[in-house]
Amino acid sequence: MTRLEVTNLSVEVDGKRILNNVNLTVESGEVVAIMGPNGSGKTTLFLTIAGHPKYNIVNGDIRLDGESIVKLYPEERVQRGILLALQSPTPVPEVRLSTLITAMLNKKAGKHITDPPSPQAIAEMTKLTAELGLKPEHLSRGVHAGFSGGESKRAEMLQLLMYKPKVAMLDEPDSGLDVDGIAIIGRSIARLARWYCDISHHTPRGDTSLR
Repeated sequence: MTRLEVTNLSVEVDGKRILNNVNLTVESGEVVAIMGPNGSGKTTLFLTIAGHPKYNIVNGDIRLDGESIVKLYPEERVQRGILLALQSPTPVPEVRLSTLITAMLNKKAGKHITDPPSPQAIAEMTKLTAELGLKPEHLSRGVHAGFSGGESKRAEMLQLLMYKPKVAMLDEPDSGLDVDGIAIIGRSIARLARWYCDISHHTPRGDTSLR
C-alpha cells in the first residue's frame, strides 16, 4: 500500500514564504481535492512534492512509503512513482507525444528510452487516446504543441493512465474543459483510483467513482 506523507512542510520561493507547516497524508486509492483561492499555495505544494528546484523547503519532510524524498531529483521522484499533471504544460514541439510516453514506460521498466513500444503498449495507448477524446494524430504531434487547453488536459491524463504512478497530482484538472471534458477527466481519475485499490487490496475512504 502506497502512502504519501507531508509533515510540517514550509516552503519559500525567491525568499517569500508560501507554505507554512502544511500536513497531508494520502493513501492508495484515495482521491483528495485540495481547495483554496488563487495564490494560496496549491501549485507550490504540488511542485514541491514533485521536486522543482525553485521551491526551497525550509522545514518539514515529504515521505513516500516511509522514505524521505526531499533530497531526490525530480526524475528520481518520477521513478519512485510521483507524477504531476500541470495546469498549463509547456509545449515541447521537438518530441512527439507517443515518443514521450514510450520513453516514460521504457524508463519505468528499466529499458533504454529509445526502445520501441511493445504491441500491448501501442494497443493501450491507442485505446486510451480514443477514450479521452483525442485523435490518433495527437500522438504524432509535438507534446502540447498547438494543443488547445482541453487537449492538453487530456494529453496529461493519457500520460498518467499509461504510466500508472503511485501518486498522481493534477493541478486544476478541470480548467479549460467543457462539461464533456470534465466528465472524461473525472472518469479517468476514478479509473486510476480503482487501479490503485486493485494493486494494494485497499478500500479507499469515500467514493472514488466520481459519478
